[in-house]
Amino acid sequence: MGYDDHKSIDAAPVRGVTATARSSPPHSFRSEGTRRLSDKPRILVIARGSPRGSAADASSESAPSANGLASIWGEAAETVRVSSIARAIHLLGMQDFAGVFVERSQLPLVRDAGQLLQAEEILEVIADGVALLDNQYRITWRNAAFDNLAAPGPAMLGRGFAEMFAGSVELVDLEALPSADRGDAATPVTEFLDRAQRERKSVEVLLKVSTPSPHTPPHEATPDTPPSSNSPGSDPAVRYLKVAATPVWDPAPPHNLLHLVLLVRDVTAEVLERLKLDAIHHAGEELADILPQDLSTMTVEDRKDLLKHNIGRHMKTLLGLDYFEIRLLDKSTQRLIPLLAEGMTEDAASRALLARVEGSGVTGYVAATAKSYLCPDTAHDPLYLPGAEGARSSLTVPLIDHGQVIGTLNVENSQPHAFDDRDRRILEIYARSVASALHTLELLEAEKATTVQESVETIRRQLALPIDQILADGMRILDRYAGHDDEILQRLRRLIATARRIARMLEDVGSTLAPTSLTSGDPQTAGASKRFAGRTILVADAQDTIRVRVHEILGQLGAVVETVADGQTAVAQARHSPYSLALVDIRLPDMKAYDVFRRLREVQPDLPVIFITGFGYDPSHAIVKARQEGLKYVLFKPFKPDKLIELVELALRDRDANGDSSAPSLSPQHPSENSPDDPHANPPRTTTVV
Repeated sequence: MGYDDHKSIDAAPVRGVTATARSSPPHSFRSEGTRRLSDKPRILVIARGSPRGSAADASSESAPSANGLASIWGEAAETVRVSSIARAIHLLGMQDFAGVFVERSQLPLVRDAGQLLQAEEILEVIADGVALLDNQYRITWRNAAFDNLAAPGPAMLGRGFAEMFAGSVELVDLEALPSADRGDAATPVTEFLDRAQRERKSVEVLLKVSTPSPHTPPHEATPDTPPSSNSPGSDPAVRYLKVAATPVWDPAPPHNLLHLVLLVRDVTAEVLERLKLDAIHHAGEELADILPQDLSTMTVEDRKDLLKHNIGRHMKTLLGLDYFEIRLLDKSTQRLIPLLAEGMTEDAASRALLARVEGSGVTGYVAATAKSYLCPDTAHDPLYLPGAEGARSSLTVPLIDHGQVIGTLNVENSQPHAFDDRDRRILEIYARSVASALHTLELLEAEKATTVQESVETIRRQLALPIDQILADGMRILDRYAGHDDEILQRLRRLIATARRIARMLEDVGSTLAPTSLTSGDPQTAGASKRFAGRTILVADAQDTIRVRVHEILGQLGAVVETVADGQTAVAQARHSPYSLALVDIRLPDMKAYDVFRRLREVQPDLPVIFITGFGYDPSHAIVKARQEGLKYVLFKPFKPDKLIELVELALRDRDANGDSSAPSLSPQHPSENSPDDPHANPPRTTTVV
């Protein structure tokens, strides 16, 4: 190989290198270069056939060149031979050379050197860390972003990949996130590099890097004396790095590994958010997680307390929130009823709010629109109503279940701009879990109450008529033997009182076990289902099925119902006991309905009476006669429950309007077409309900 086989190149595009010898102080090497073996000028030769792994290809290569090169330079210079332009650029970055010689066959590669250097400049400014590793996993090149991700140190080049991080490094299972944060400390951190080389393809992994706090140097904590869990430095700073390793192979046989290209990205924020969301999902699952053996022993209040305890714990330990409030929406009144409040002022916690866009603050707006509301600065937000003392920012999200708003969740902070859109997304996810837990709690209670209620209804249905029969017989005897033996009459009265007490006990049991809503604590809605509470209703009908049905319908609404099968017993009971209302069938076995109507009015003049008839059958014209004496209401059989309830409600309201205060008045309703409260009504017109 002679001089003509080589060409001196102007290395001006190559950093600090010229084609001619240049003066440099002995042992003046760049960065992590190795020790020179002599003070001779060094020439970098780019030629074919430089054996990979030989002394001529090492960073300390000093073997003199063969053939023509030896005749040209003799013993005056040492040569370093490489077979690739990438290797040449790498050595030029680490060591000093007096010149560069390129074999003619390698000239096309030299023209690519400018592109390589331009690419290097681009890699220096990108946000992701990029590094080159040799086949021993030592760093041969890296960009500035890679330095920022690695542990600081003066000698990055030449270090092994496993040494680039301070603290512990673990491989984390990508598939396990976010369901678990499992790191495998037993697996060498370089295992994925082996796999990339073995499988000859890119491999991507997640690394968990735990760096001790500078307040507690690593050497101060030993296995025998670990740092205190309460010390500031015991909580390591954790970072998650996504690393992709791509092998680069020599195209020439035997196709050895040239480099591993690493792309490193800090994904700590994304991973921590995934882990937080996973924790929120798990927290949501446990909100209403009640064991079957506990379900039968817990009341609604017990479950509400458990739910509130879990929510409060999650808010503080999981979400880091100290000021929060949950309100539930009462659909019937549109009121937002407080369920749970922490850190709110007394005025805020007891404030009456409605689900409407204006006039009820942020909470009312969110409930009305089903949209979350972020208040960055409470001092300049017209919707904000004071909640926590000194709060400067708030975030309110709706509680939505099956597409319906069932309440609101509000959190507040003492700093302005404390919440952002990411917080909104996280809180909305947790709010869905809260709404689902509330719905599940309602369903569980309703299921339990319904099962018990059905059992109670069966008992009441079986005992209602026998108890009524005891009352009827007692009243008939009491009525017939009035003025006779006082001892017998006293016993009869005790028997009647006992029968009535048993009947009321059955009603009380049914009321106690009725399904209870989470909003039932609202004084404006409590008792709405017991609209006939305190009313005693007498029913005279020869059909057992009718008497049982009236028992069930009106009894569930709080009325005390007593039934008889004939007219004389009805009159006898009315003579000895006051009633709020009487329902009388026009076909009784012993008396005409008109006679029963007239005699009931004799013993209780203000008693409203409703006639019951089947398909308008009235051979004795009882309805016409009674209408002339004040009858207003007629119910046709067969009747639906809502028709019976409507007519009873009208009759009772009519009685209340006439000044009878012997029983509680009904809650105000919109005047019905047939209501006596209607200014257009024309008493004594008869109201007929089919």
